[in-house]
Amino acid sequence: MNHDIEIESYDEIDLFAKDKKCPICNSNLIQRFPLRHLSRHCNNECYKYDCYLKSNGYKEYAFSIFGFDFNISAEDELEGIHESIFLDIKKEIFYWKENDRYLAKIIIDS
Repeated sequence: MNHDIEIESYDEIDLFAKDKKCPICNSNLIQRFPLRHLSRHCNNECYKYDCYLKSNGYKEYAFSIFGFDFNISAEDELEGIHESIFLDIKKEIFYWKENDRYLAKIIIDS
């Protein structure tokens, strides 16, 4: 199996991190490639994205915004639930970006 092709396909659902930047604070995301897994996270802990390739060939996705978790499984995709989860993630990102709320959160947590 070509590991590069497998990893590239993980990007298909990370719609929020353009150019591999945090969608909240715009810092570069740290990227790791454990076996059958892609992990990206922000140094400020604003945003985290994980994609797991399951043994059955399906992918499972996990997003975290300041510790608030959103998970998408293959079943969610098949049932169309993932669209409402994407909307919830988008709302959460906009909430933290509005009036630079994320800055206060980063300062308080540091």
